Amino acid sequence: MSSGRRKFLKGISAAALLPALPAFSKEAISFGPTGAHRVLSCNIRVALDEDEAKGVGWSSRKDICLKIIKDKKP
Repeated sequence: MSSGRRKFLKGISAAALLPALPAFSKEAISFGPTGAHRVLSCNIRVALDEDEAKGVGWSSRKDICLKIIKDKKP
């Protein structure tokens, strides 16, 4: 299948779905108290020898990181 035809078919397929979009709007979907998500983004560095030498290596940070993650209850 040529890329031009593929693009056309994708476009026409997307256009065909437009009438159904209101059914998926925020107002149409009922979220109860259990429908909420809690997300926690953690930027945890890898274990580096340089960090261990400075006293801020993973062995020093691990317990603190776990406590914070558990406290936030993601």
